[in-house]
Amino acid sequence: TRLWCVYEIAVAQAVDGIPIRILPMSVYVLMFVTQMYGCAAALVKLLLTAEDPEAPPGEVVLRDIFVTIPMFALAAHSGRTFANMHAKLQEQFESFDVRNAAISVESDRTFIYDSIEEMFDGSLDNFNNTVRTTLKTAAMRGLTGHRAMLPYRSILLLSMSAMPLWFSVWSSQSHEAVPVYCRVPRYIFGATLVACGYPL
Repeated sequence: TRLWCVYEIAVAQAVDGIPIRILPMSVYVLMFVTQMYGCAAALVKLLLTAEDPEAPPGEVVLRDIFVTIPMFALAAHSGRTFANMHAKLQEQFESFDVRNAAISVESDRTFIYDSIEEMFDGSLDNFNNTVRTTLKTAAMRGLTGHRAMLPYRSILLLSMSAMPLWFSVWSSQSHEAVPVYCRVPRYIFGATLVACGYPL
């Protein structure tokens, strides 16, 4: 932690508690990569289906698994990265102490300490307590508590436009006498994708 950065936080908190939002850029990048891979996987699946539309059902299922597993692995990795970052931030907030912050020019330390003390009733401990409680609560809520701009029901209604496609897929499997053990995973996957995957 850099002391001048801490000073900026102190000023923001002293001036009517200007909100501070944490942006987990590494997680955003992973989510973007996951979305891009999902688009590429869908294109690959389309090309494979067009190349061999009469492929045996077992081969089709294995092909789908091969194409989609990396996407789910990326999504799981993104979630794990976010969970690790969340736990690390929680720990850093709880153990925060302005006296441990590093600074390039040591002579600036006294000036910054005096300025922070003026803003927090003459005590660095008051500032430490503010960071460990008020700021931590607000920052962690901003990291995990924000809501989507559209309610889930509205997004679900929009994703229902994909249901005719899935009904067509399921119907074609029935006409082609696809084994039940191949049809059931498709039913579950399609319903889950429409109800959960598309809205997210």
